Parts: sequence; structure tokens; C-alpha cells
Amino acid sequence: MPVQVQTKQEFVIHPAAALGYVHLTTADLDRQITFYQSVLGFKLHWKKDATAGLGAGRDDLLRLTELRGAGRVRGTTGLYHFAVLVPTRWELAHLLRRVVDTHAHIQGMVNHYTHLAIYIPDAEGNGIELAWDFPREQWPEAAELVRLGNGPLDPEELLGELERDLSPWTGANPDTRIGHVHLHVADLDAAGRFYQDVLGFQATFLYSHRAERLEGCGGTGAPA
Repeated sequence: MPVQVQTKQEFVIHPAAALGYVHLTTADLDRQITFYQSVLGFKLHWKKDATAGLGAGRDDLLRLTELRGAGRVRGTTGLYHFAVLVPTRWELAHLLRRVVDTHAHIQGMVNHYTHLAIYIPDAEGNGIELAWDFPREQWPEAAELVRLGNGPLDPEELLGELERDLSPWTGANPDTRIGHVHLHVADLDAAGRFYQDVLGFQATFLYSHRAERLEGCGGTGAPA
């Protein structure tokens, strides 16, 4: 459950700082490009040698570099998932439709009460969260989030957005962006100190259940 954290620190990252692109190593560049184009509606911005940039027509959201023989190693620190944040509920509904139509695997669908989330793996098992934020004024207070936990996402209700607006979907909306990157860590306290003391991030919430899950998946003291 989330617990609000307030700390004082000497260096704080600029409030306008935002995430850029996610960069992944892949064993099969063309296969991954096809996945992100067919399922997420990404555009291929450029491709040179063993690297490609994809996104929604503006800045790259994803870069892929091919390393033959590369593969995910279970039980280690590293990427848990990255969130692809779409600007409207209608866009999220279309992504769900694309996931279903392309027979992509759905790992979970959750109402986090701050946002709706659909969890899928890409063609090589990297975790992706497809997300849409509720308007900020609708977000519950921290104490209410603790009480609510996570709720179900009704796929039929979400897909109803497509019946209310019959406009054609032409791929990823240009306002799509990377919402967050979620990491497996071996030591939550040490990781927190690094991101606060070195990068200037501020702690906002500590999700105790998520920390336990990280220890269960990555393992306390898991290899890097």
C-alpha cells in the first residue's frame, strides 16, 4: 500500500524534467519493430545499422539496438516495465482493441484510481504498461489510495469508448509519451538514495506491497 513520504534534500531535479525515450537491447530488431508497429501503432522514425528509433511521430519514445543472442535473464535487477501513457481514454481503448486483434498476451488490467493500466509483454518479454491518467483533480488523496488499493478494469466498459466515438484510429497519438519506468532492484533503500542524492528525484510514495513484490521477483540482494 502507498505511504506518503516527505523528505528534505539539498538537490532537487528541475520540475520540468521529463522522461525521454526507453532504450532496449533486442535479439531480433525487425521482430521488435513489427511488434511495436502492429500492436502499439508506433511509427518507425529511423533505422541505421543495428539500431532503430520509434514513436508517435515526434521525439523517439523507444530505441532498439540489436545484439544477436541477447535474452532476458530472470531473477536479476533491471527493467520491470515501462509505461506508454496515452492522452485519452479513447486512445487506450484502441490500444486494447489492437492487443486483442493481434493476439498479444495480456498479463493484467488494473484501475489504479490515478490511472487505468493494461499490462502486456513485447515480443521478447519486456514489460509494457499501457496507461491513461484520470484528470489530476480526480486523483484520490494519499490516505484514500491506501484504502482503495487496486481495482478492476472492465474491458467491455473501456471498449465502449469506441462505440461513442467512431473516428478511425491512425496509430499512436502524437501526444503519447513515456509515463514512467518501473525497475526491479536488489536494495530498495540503496536505490532510493541513489535516485534522490545523485539524480535529485523526490520520494513521493512508498508502495510497501510493491517493495515486497520486487524482493519476491528480483530477490533481496539479486544480482545486477
